[in-house]
Amino acid sequence: MQSDDSERRRSRIGRRRFAGMLGAGLVASSTAGCLSSMPMLGQQVRYADVDVPESDEPTYREWTPASFSRTDGDVPRVDYLAPREVYGDDAFVTGTHDLITGVFASYLDYLGVGYRNYDDLINLGDAVVGRGSFDATSVRETVLDSGYEAAGEYEGYDLFERPGTDRAVAVRDGTMVYSGVERAPAVVEAVVDAGAGRRERLHEVDDAFDTISRNLGAMPAMSFWRATDGAGEPLGIELFEGHDPRWSVVCSTSDAEYAYEVIHVRLGTAATFSERRLKTHLEDRNEWARAHTADVTVDGSAVDVAVKWTREEALEWAGDQERPAPPQITWETTVEDGGDAVRIAHLAGDAVDAADLRLVYPGTDVPVEPQFDDRFDTVEPGDELTVDVGDRSDATSLQVVYEPNESQVLVLEYQHLE
Repeated sequence: MQSDDSERRRSRIGRRRFAGMLGAGLVASSTAGCLSSMPMLGQQVRYADVDVPESDEPTYREWTPASFSRTDGDVPRVDYLAPREVYGDDAFVTGTHDLITGVFASYLDYLGVGYRNYDDLINLGDAVVGRGSFDATSVRETVLDSGYEAAGEYEGYDLFERPGTDRAVAVRDGTMVYSGVERAPAVVEAVVDAGAGRRERLHEVDDAFDTISRNLGAMPAMSFWRATDGAGEPLGIELFEGHDPRWSVVCSTSDAEYAYEVIHVRLGTAATFSERRLKTHLEDRNEWARAHTADVTVDGSAVDVAVKWTREEALEWAGDQERPAPPQITWETTVEDGGDAVRIAHLAGDAVDAADLRLVYPGTDVPVEPQFDDRFDTVEPGDELTVDVGDRSDATSLQVVYEPNESQVLVLEYQHLE
C-alpha cells in the first residue's frame, strides 16, 4: 500500500543478539528495559526441585534423517515448535518460543498455511517439515501464485520448485516439506524418505541424540544443536572447557501458572565440576535471580538446568514489553543494473506495517536507501522496492529486520557485476 508521506520515519531500535535470550526465561517481549530491571549482582538464586510438565512423544525424530545425502555429514541442528500451543489463547510465550519462531519465520516461505497454523514445525537446518490439518490444495495454489512451478511427484507428494532459486516444496494433505538450500529437491526427498522410514534417521545412528530426545520428548519449543563452535552457549562456554561437549538443548514449556525453561548439555566425558560449581557459575552470570525457582543437576556427562517463572516474574525480567510474532513472507529478489541495484518484491504472506521493516547492510551502520516506509504504509503481496547498492561494492547482502522483536526475516544475497 503506497504511503502519502514519504518523509515519515519512526525511531529505529538497534539490533541485539539473541544468544542472551536462550535460557533467560523471557516471555515474548522486547529486551528493552532488561538492564534497568536486572537484580543486583550476587542476589541469590532460589533453588528447589522443578517439576516440568509432562512432554509429548518426540515425533520429530521420525522426520530427522541421519544425513541429507550419502556424502553429507550428520544433521547439525533440530528445532521443534508447536505453534498452536505457543500462540493459543492465554499462551505463556517464553524467549525460547520467540527465538525459535524467528527461525521458522525467517527461513520458511509462506506456503498458504502460515507458520502459526501448523500443529508442529521441525527445522532440520537444510529443510523444514510442517504438519497439521491443512488441505494440500491451499499450498499448491499459493506456491504456484508465488513463483513456483510444478516439478512432478515423489512418493505421494506433489513437488514444486522456484526457478532461479534454491527452493523446493513437497506437499500432501497434512504435511509439507520445504528446503531453501542448494540441492533443495534432493534434500526434500531425503526428508520425505526419513518420514516414511525409507531412510536412516539421526536417532538411529547417534546414541546421544537418541537418549536426549527420548528423555526430553516434545515440548512446545525446542532447539537441539551440535556442541561444536559455541558449545554450551546457553550456560556459558567457559564452564565446559576441556569437557568435549556433544549436544546442547534448550526447551520451553508452560502450564496454567508457570513457564519453564529447560537446558541440557551432553558432554563427551564426565563433568569434573560439581553442582555447587554450576550454581556459583549461574549466580555469577546473574540471569535467574528473579526466577521463582531453579534446579540444577550434574550427573556424569549430563548437565541440566530447569528454571520456573511465574507470569509476573517473567514479565518483570523482560521489561513488560511485548514481542509480537514476526510475519511470514515469500520474498523475491532480483539483481539489476549490473549488480548496482536490488529489487525486493513481496510475493505472498503477511501484510506488515512498513515502519516495522528495516533494511540494513549486515555488520555496518551505513544507511540503506530507500526504506520500505519511504514508499509504503503497509507492505503486502505485490509491493516491491528497488535499493541502489552501487556505492556499496564492499557489501554482498542486505537484511530485512522486523523491528518490533528485532527478528531477521530475510537475508538478501547479491553480487556486484564487473
